[in-house]
Amino acid sequence: MRPLLAVSLALLSLGLLTLHSLLGAPAWRQMVYGGLGLGLLPGLAYVHYGRWMKWAAWAYAFAVASLLLAMIPGVGHAANGAQRWVSLGPLGTFQPSELAKLGLILVLARFLADTPRVSVSRLAGALGLLSAPFLLTLIQPDLGTACVLLAIALGMLFVAGAPWIFLTGLVASGLAVLPLILKPYQRDRLLVFMDPGHDAQGVGYNLIQAKTAIGSGGFWGSGLTRGMLSQHGFVPENHTDFIITAIGEELGLLGCLGILLLFALLLVLLWHITARADNRFGALLVAGTMTMLGFQVIINLGMATGLVPAVGIPLPFVSHGGSSLLMNFCALGIAASVGRQTRAGPDRNLAPIPWLPSPPECAANRI
Repeated sequence: MRPLLAVSLALLSLGLLTLHSLLGAPAWRQMVYGGLGLGLLPGLAYVHYGRWMKWAAWAYAFAVASLLLAMIPGVGHAANGAQRWVSLGPLGTFQPSELAKLGLILVLARFLADTPRVSVSRLAGALGLLSAPFLLTLIQPDLGTACVLLAIALGMLFVAGAPWIFLTGLVASGLAVLPLILKPYQRDRLLVFMDPGHDAQGVGYNLIQAKTAIGSGGFWGSGLTRGMLSQHGFVPENHTDFIITAIGEELGLLGCLGILLLFALLLVLLWHITARADNRFGALLVAGTMTMLGFQVIINLGMATGLVPAVGIPLPFVSHGGSSLLMNFCALGIAASVGRQTRAGPDRNLAPIPWLPSPPECAANRI
């Protein structure tokens, strides 16, 4: 638990430092959510993860109901043409799609833990569980979070032992229907990815400015609060999806390498917990969290540097956003619980992923 807590705290601190530089004042709301998350992580770590086998269906149902709630006029909160939030009055807003990520991890881990192999019927059931949050998120519209949900499902199916030909077919099918579901502005983003000079003063402006800001930082950076592009609004959304541009400009290559090392350490810790988990349910829980965080890091950094199309995915623990921050800490808390409950000993190492063993006794029976 302590290594996960230390790495997440370091990432949160770097994010708060960058937000303070960009906003010119402490990000109090982000600090409140971060403090709450830092309290939830050890709290959830001391709850036996086997209990989530009983609560997984309820957590999933609550997440889907929250997504539906966000679409009700007067209850859901709309901004920038999207209906993604639920108003909490003086507490601000909450984004149910962040809860859906955790709910999907829990229910898929429960669904896939009972069998050593993923049959066609089991695969169909897993896709059925994915379909509700995926489609509701896509309707909002929130293509970025929908992609994260799909990545979670594919990653957990891979770890569960699904045949690679099934997973390849799913990816190919998704790519085939993608042009049919993209909205006009999303198609423009795809064009910008293929041709960075396309609409340089419009859709392509953000990408060009982001790359310029990162490059202008050099090795050491210009210093906090001294980034010319970051401080004067030349990079849109640089406190949320494009926060790495501010880190690159003000803290330079050194700062970017530091954040990459922290994320690499976080993923290695999660991989280690997955490989040592004493049953499939625990291994799948941590594998889902590892996939969720790893995919978001890769896509966020890739879209800021022009390596992948911009789809609107925050950088975990660093970007501004209370809902994402809170759910990430909850996911790490459950992963830490798996690590705490795993029986020690060199003979407890599981077989390499994706061929995880299926012990006869599940975690729920040992509580």
